[in-house]
Amino acid sequence: MVFPHNWVKVPGNSTLGTSDFWVMKYEAKYDKDGNGDGDDALTCRQNASYDTWYYGGAGTDCPSSWDNTKVVSTANGSPLAYISHDQAKTACTALGAHLMTNEEWQTIARNAENVDSNWTGSSVGTGYLFNGNSADVSRGYNGADPEKGVNRNSRAKYTLSNGQEIYDISGNVYEHTMRTISDIQTTITTPSCSSGTGWQYCNFGTTESPYITGYGSLTQNDLSPQHSSYSALNQGVGRVYTNSGATGGTVLVRGGSWSIGSYAGAFAASLYESAGNQHYDVGFRCAR
Repeated sequence: MVFPHNWVKVPGNSTLGTSDFWVMKYEAKYDKDGNGDGDDALTCRQNASYDTWYYGGAGTDCPSSWDNTKVVSTANGSPLAYISHDQAKTACTALGAHLMTNEEWQTIARNAENVDSNWTGSSVGTGYLFNGNSADVSRGYNGADPEKGVNRNSRAKYTLSNGQEIYDISGNVYEHTMRTISDIQTTITTPSCSSGTGWQYCNFGTTESPYITGYGSLTQNDLSPQHSSYSALNQGVGRVYTNSGATGGTVLVRGGSWSIGSYAGAFAASLYESAGNQHYDVGFRCAR
């Protein structure tokens, strides 16, 4: 199979049930003029502050109808956001691909977790796992809202064990993922936290409270780093937005946006979202 430009091959992970697969190197962009570079002048936006393509509405200069075959993976241009989970699925299907699954996300994140160059201390477990464009300068960096273009901060990318590079997994815009390849959309019984009630950010490991004490209808493999003791505080892996053992949405949103600081990270997740929700800072990428 011939793959489009700017897709990367990811080594599979038997623990997560994945074989080798291909994924967009960059967050999905929109190439309005169809020349493949995704760098069209952006006036179609959710509001004047955030430089993301406004898929979900009729803002200034938005396409009269969105052509999903013009969704591309490119360093140039602005991320395609304000798109629902189901709309992102449709866009990926139009490319002969699928919206990235959570197993595939975890495969990328755990691979990156075990590569020295993705850590601020230049060796696995030393310093922090890069958080990319998250406004946290100790773990990542504070860029534009969101960041785009070819001259990116080195912390925007992860290098995988096969030498391939992938951008913005841990910050810039959140990303929709399917829970499984069949896209289960039942209500999630959310992970429980060690203290507090209601919606809150809960941590991996046990060094930073509140921390996850049970995974509800998910499993530890669905969300956590390979090194289960890693936390947001000490290793920068991100936090889970959960309702502490109650119920949440039906789909998973992973990574983090440009403004949430240490809450972002490769393993960060929000369990609040349902399939029709749209947000200015939630985008996607496709895999196959």
